[in-house]
Amino acid sequence: MRKYVLFFISGNNDSQIWATTPNTPRVIARGGLERNIHTRTLARMVNEDAPGTSTPAAQSRLQTTASPFHRTHLTQMCRRGDTNASLLRDFTRMIRDTPRNFSKNTQHGNDRDFGDLERDPDVDLLLSKVCLECVYVEPKEGAIPKANKIFISNFLSDMYINLVSVTGEVMKIIPIWKNAETTRKNLLEKGKHEPCVVDCVDAAFVMKSGITVVLGSDFTTAMFGGNERIAPIFIKEMSNQRVGRKFRLFSFAENRIFAVNEMRCIVVEIPETVTCKSATELMRTCFLHLDRDLSRKLLIKWRSVKRDVDTERLDLDRKEMIDVAIFMLDNVGVRVTNVVAQERADSPEGHGGKQMRPRMSDSEVLSMMRQFFEEMTFRPKSEVITEDGYKCHLSVELDPNGEGFVHTQDLLHAFHSQCEDWSINTMMHSILLELIPYAYLLAKVMNYRAFEEYYVQLFKHLLSQIAIEFKIPPEIHEKFVGAIHIPKPCWSLNNVIAHIICERTTPETMESIPKFISKSSVRLLTILAVGRKFIGMGTNIDMDCERWLGKDWKRRIGLSGDILKSFRRIMNGKSSNSAGRASQLIELFEIGSITIDFMVLAVKVLMLKFQTDAFAGAQSIEPKKCIYATADEMISIAHLRWKNDIRMHNVQLMLNSSRPILIATNILRKNEDDNMKELQDRFLTQTSYRTFSQPFGRAFLDFRTAVPSLLTSIYIPRLNVGGMIYPSRVTCDPPTTEIFKLCTEWGNFYNSLASALRIGSSETVRIDNEWIVMVSKNIKSTAVIGGMTLGFGLNGHLAPFNMYHAHQMLSTFDKFHSVALLIGLSASNFTTCDVQIHKILATYLSFLMGPTPLEIKLDFTIQTAAISGLGLLFADSGNMTIAKKLVNEIGRAPNRDEEPVTDRNAYKLSAGFSLGLIMLGKGNGSASTVIPFKQNIPPMSQRLIYMMNGMRRDKCVFLPQVAPPVVNDVPNLPFSNGGMMTSSQVANHVKESEYINIHQSAEPAAIALGMMFMKMNNEFIANALALPGTITELERLKPDSMYSRVLAQCLVMWDSIEPTHDFVKSLIPPVIREYATAALHFGVPIRRDEDGEEVHEAINDAEEKYWAEIVDKGTVSQTFLYAVSAACMAIALKFSSCGGPNEKNIVNTAFRIIEYYTKIVMPDGKSNKDMGSIRMCIYSGAYTRTSCLSMLITAMAILRVGTGDLEVMRYARLLRLCDKPESDWIATGKKHFEQMVAHQALGILMLGEGRYAFKKDDLSIALTIISTFPTIPQSVSDNSHYHQPLRFLWSMAVEPRLLVPFDIAESCVVEVDVTIVMKPKDGNEPIVYKEKAPYLLPPLEDLQSISIGGGNYQLVHISLQSEDQVKVMKDIMTIGQGRVMLKRYGVDSSEMKIKEATTLYDDTPSLMSMFNNEDTAVELDEYEIQCMMEKIDEGINLNSSDEYPNVQIELSCVRDVTERTTMDLAQLQKRSLKLLSESLDLWQDEVNVSNTINGLADAVQDMQI
Repeated sequence: MRKYVLFFISGNNDSQIWATTPNTPRVIARGGLERNIHTRTLARMVNEDAPGTSTPAAQSRLQTTASPFHRTHLTQMCRRGDTNASLLRDFTRMIRDTPRNFSKNTQHGNDRDFGDLERDPDVDLLLSKVCLECVYVEPKEGAIPKANKIFISNFLSDMYINLVSVTGEVMKIIPIWKNAETTRKNLLEKGKHEPCVVDCVDAAFVMKSGITVVLGSDFTTAMFGGNERIAPIFIKEMSNQRVGRKFRLFSFAENRIFAVNEMRCIVVEIPETVTCKSATELMRTCFLHLDRDLSRKLLIKWRSVKRDVDTERLDLDRKEMIDVAIFMLDNVGVRVTNVVAQERADSPEGHGGKQMRPRMSDSEVLSMMRQFFEEMTFRPKSEVITEDGYKCHLSVELDPNGEGFVHTQDLLHAFHSQCEDWSINTMMHSILLELIPYAYLLAKVMNYRAFEEYYVQLFKHLLSQIAIEFKIPPEIHEKFVGAIHIPKPCWSLNNVIAHIICERTTPETMESIPKFISKSSVRLLTILAVGRKFIGMGTNIDMDCERWLGKDWKRRIGLSGDILKSFRRIMNGKSSNSAGRASQLIELFEIGSITIDFMVLAVKVLMLKFQTDAFAGAQSIEPKKCIYATADEMISIAHLRWKNDIRMHNVQLMLNSSRPILIATNILRKNEDDNMKELQDRFLTQTSYRTFSQPFGRAFLDFRTAVPSLLTSIYIPRLNVGGMIYPSRVTCDPPTTEIFKLCTEWGNFYNSLASALRIGSSETVRIDNEWIVMVSKNIKSTAVIGGMTLGFGLNGHLAPFNMYHAHQMLSTFDKFHSVALLIGLSASNFTTCDVQIHKILATYLSFLMGPTPLEIKLDFTIQTAAISGLGLLFADSGNMTIAKKLVNEIGRAPNRDEEPVTDRNAYKLSAGFSLGLIMLGKGNGSASTVIPFKQNIPPMSQRLIYMMNGMRRDKCVFLPQVAPPVVNDVPNLPFSNGGMMTSSQVANHVKESEYINIHQSAEPAAIALGMMFMKMNNEFIANALALPGTITELERLKPDSMYSRVLAQCLVMWDSIEPTHDFVKSLIPPVIREYATAALHFGVPIRRDEDGEEVHEAINDAEEKYWAEIVDKGTVSQTFLYAVSAACMAIALKFSSCGGPNEKNIVNTAFRIIEYYTKIVMPDGKSNKDMGSIRMCIYSGAYTRTSCLSMLITAMAILRVGTGDLEVMRYARLLRLCDKPESDWIATGKKHFEQMVAHQALGILMLGEGRYAFKKDDLSIALTIISTFPTIPQSVSDNSHYHQPLRFLWSMAVEPRLLVPFDIAESCVVEVDVTIVMKPKDGNEPIVYKEKAPYLLPPLEDLQSISIGGGNYQLVHISLQSEDQVKVMKDIMTIGQGRVMLKRYGVDSSEMKIKEATTLYDDTPSLMSMFNNEDTAVELDEYEIQCMMEKIDEGINLNSSDEYPNVQIELSCVRDVTERTTMDLAQLQKRSLKLLSESLDLWQDEVNVSNTINGLADAVQDMQI
């Protein structure tokens, strides 16, 4: 016991005053009980002599009186501790802080447990009675005088209320533990446990030691354990009667108390029960197994004889643990004596003179030196071997009185339980060897053969070095054996673990574990059972635990309160698998990495595997804050994905429109007479086709790669259409013609649109209306504002747009503003059917607006944008009212109000797109459930077929009547004139007959029909869409419409799409295939000459003339190419961005098929083509060949989206550079389309800088078809046949899929393995394959799980089996930018660990030296050892634990651990290796290592010890 004395001087002797001055605490409004206690206490116990209470009336109310005296902080603390107000502190905290339904045997931070006292419904009244009757009210019979202090103490889990009365010099100790009813009896009915009254001046409770220090009335200090006296404490400063009366005791820290008077403060340190960890664990285990009353007596007895120990002693841990073991044995009647070695031999006499001590012998000097060097090198100390060869001698006797014999069995189970706990903790193996002899001799004395044989089997070498002498008379031994219980089976923690990890064990065959296993081991077994899916897989967790652990499973695991709630939450969590639950239990049970590191290898490997495999589905990975990748990060990602080239940089240069156009004058001017200015203007006009089309591709490349600054405007790169003359480097202004200015306006529109698409979507970036208005305010060009607005709308940022600003922009009737808002607002409200947006669109559509007195002339481009927005707003809604009106718009004839009708084709095509979006995959919709009118109206599908093939207009167009119905005509008809117009409504410029104009209605009708029946496999619709089977019928069709019909047929018969030549040919009419072979010689094998060169047949004029009279070769060629391009587009749409080994093979096959047909339409001289391909290109015409080539290259790009495929990139560059700009680009009329498709293909390959891919749902497929529809515009401003702003609808059909592993510590992108598990299809097994990340994932809906990491990084597992998990993964891809945060393992290789360990020695120990040592010697020759270790190395090198780096390190250390195992632990190590081998059998990939380690265990077993 230590004490520290502090002195302080006061100017006044005011101890009596400040000791009784009340200091009212803050009243916490918890309830009536607490307020009642505080109020009544302060009202009754206030001191009449204290300041502030001069009048009696003041005694009945709460008062706070400040002390007039100045004290130090220590004095104030002591003062507060002795005031009347703080007398209630401990007790009121118990009332306030104790939760309801408090479970029994629960230890909290303050080591106070109220059991089920709080469960009693009358607990408040009971506690109130305790307070008021025992503390606060007037004395009565059996009560003590007025109490000055109250505190709670506990001793061996029993709780007591201590009431100290300074005036009466007594302390009353009331037991309150057991349960509520017992407590009530003790307090009210004078039950068995009577309160104890002790003479006491003051007392304080020491929390850590669990004792109460009492200052008696005779001024002696004593220790109490609960209500029993343990031993006295001598404190010199308090032994004087005159001085001791003035001391007051206060708790301080965990094992210290304050003794304070007016002049000094003494800090007394109470010694701990035991000092070392091993002794503490052994004593706790013994007390848990022994009877409660016996444990109480033993603890009091131990504390009474406990003395200070020498903490500097090196073998303190070992000695104190042995003392505890001998003490426990002695108190159950088994007396064990450690026979001390004989006295040291006399040393020879010295060389005369006086000697202070005898001279040491040579053997003693050698022993002392060896001990010194072993301590310096941190080696374990060698045991002292006596002359007879034994390490120690133990003498065993039995108490002849037989006291404690009945508790012997409990003590044996306590020793055995502690030995088993230490056997799985390698750090405690040395202490385990000290306890084993005492457990063995106890089992031998008790004649428990099973336990005796168990210890001999495991520790035969150790027990052979210990001499045990039994000095037990037979009659006493018979009395002893008769007193003990029948022996119970010997159990082993190793066997329990082996049973759990055995492959053949199932939840049904799992055996219940012995009840003697400690709480820490039960927790470990629970983690292993949860990891093995034995617990937690059913719906009733309590039943599983009760079946395995018994009815008291909560107590055995140590669950109560918040820990029990957390345990249930973990086990009932649906987002985690077994490994995830096991990892969470490791954290809940506070099993740290250091504890795991000292477990035996088998358990350690399983725990590390659980931690590595742990995940909570998508719950284990939460999307981080959206921080878009910086330029350096994107460069690093591109470098990791494409290590050997700079393809990303090349694509960026090809899509850069801000550089001036280089004009080489030496090439342009071919003779001196040419006008250089005219040549420059013409050259700039032609090259502007490329510049104006670059934003179409740059929108793909930069898609959602930036976050705007809210303080600055959006960055829009300059659209540079000027030139720079070479070599003079003089700038050249662009042409000033009206056509060029119009193209420049539309070019700026698409340029700003592409810049706006750089901003992230509304899911990741929030942009408000004010910022959009601020950005637009400083821009003068309406085209730039319109393109920017449309880009914001496509990204979803116009959903919260202020309608006031929208109407303000629309009221200008500017076409750029109108087009942008009508499409942008609809895109931001995609599929929502918003009423407000519907009203805006209806304003621009006469068939929705109806007759109006306003005569407003609207641009047809604006009306086209409105009808396109209508499809986006009502997409996938099946609105039959709007759908029927759109059908009429496709088929009706132009009227006088719509002249001139320059954009009529685009309007009808957009109406077809909108109709397809609204009725997507719904067929005829709800038409079958509608009551028919008296007039027979065909189904919607039939009307579209009429419009596609041709029919009278009154059979498919049913316009609502405008004028009042004619009398005596067909009454009450909703339609009049059969869709025909009156003479006043017929247009002047265009006269259409009574039949449908299929040249304008065929394409929209076909594409709408295909979308309506998408993936429905309706053979009737598919046959209607199929190309006719005769040349005559084919010649009636517009060639462009063939592409729409074939593609629509593929959409309907989606399941029949296959990447084969047979599928492509099945879509071509047989007559076309026959004529292509006969008339064009297409597909005829090329003959080769003797040298192997191709021999192309010359065109025979007679044959050509013959076939020209028989068939139109142009029809054959165009039909063939359009059918092929549509079939290839369908293949690309279905198999785009698919993953998995099988899918990759399918994608590669599909690519080769598309490439095969692409080479047919390649420009002349760019590929080796046969004569049939050349003839087909000649007869099909330039436009057909351009359209088909563009679609085939687009199909290849869609198939390889986001991959940066070099082959597709070469085809796109070929299309981009097939004609030189100095040729006549203007006259061809198709260069803008070619350049646009080339740039689109380049952008698709690098979509979002490689982060995005196309989605696979029906809406996304439809939007992709609309944005890539092969209608050839003449220029960037040409919207007559196709509304070009629809080219950007693909932005709503893509999703991020790039998985980016991100090193948290280094804040950089790293390359790791990613294992992908595909969902099983058609009843097959799941497909597993491995790739390198960063990696573009397949569609998330097709994945079952993803595992990313391994090697030096943690392995993160993401499950995608439920919709919630897929949603979280999509959030990771969008909000988190695809980043998966990985932690790098700070582990070294096994060689590094061994190297660091051997640096402690002067000489690196060799294998043979370790085995030749007396502690590790085995009788194996060097060759056998070498073969065994080489086999281990070979097996470890063959394992596949790269995904578990910590496990890999532990397996690599098996050899090192085995070499350094002492002979005393050889069998224990052999058992551990066997367990490790069984644990590795759980991994299919670790068979080699398991067999190798199993062989090592057999070799260790065969060692002759």
